[in-house]
Amino acid sequence: MIIRCSTEPSNTFLFINDEAAGSGKHEAMLVDASADAEVVKRACEKYDALVKYIVVTHAHYDHLTAFEELIKAFPEAETVCHEDELESFEDVDANVSYLFEDSRVFPKCGKTVKEGDVIVLKSENGDVTFKVLHTPGHTPGCICLLDEKDKLMFTGDTVFADGGIGRTDFKGGDTDTLYRSLKRLAELPEDITILPGHGRPSTIAEELYYY
Repeated sequence: MIIRCSTEPSNTFLFINDEAAGSGKHEAMLVDASADAEVVKRACEKYDALVKYIVVTHAHYDHLTAFEELIKAFPEAETVCHEDELESFEDVDANVSYLFEDSRVFPKCGKTVKEGDVIVLKSENGDVTFKVLHTPGHTPGCICLLDEKDKLMFTGDTVFADGGIGRTDFKGGDTDTLYRSLKRLAELPEDITILPGHGRPSTIAEELYYY
């Protein structure tokens, strides 16, 4: 189950494993951190979910506006980002908070991941596994999260619906690197649904056919 808990300033998704874990709770993962904590809490209460992970696809301000609030609301959750993104949480130029006239530093994630690592939402009746794909270009440590079984991928700001791709004019951005990441994603099955950091869902076929 996927619940979009915020759309502004960016999408925050709550993914819930529909199969109950041994505790009776459904393990869940937050993807990015701009949603009001109370909204997430209400969704968890409604669906008997337990947030195990707060995964940051990249450390830009608009994806972190509620990060500290969510950490306090879900102290049992593990915070996760790519190892190449870790320093950006404390760098106002890299996290672009200055653009929002709110130069801020954020807590660093407690766990770092790299290409090929997995994030698992466990259940006695069936685990859900997300593979970490390192897709730099928008930032050095951008990641996508791919559920190969259910053909679902959270793409952060790497690629959007309607032909959009991440900007590369911020600190750490690189256009050639981003194009290599997009070409790599274009090789995935065309029917994978993408859930981007902004805007509506789409598919690999719709967005990456020309790469």
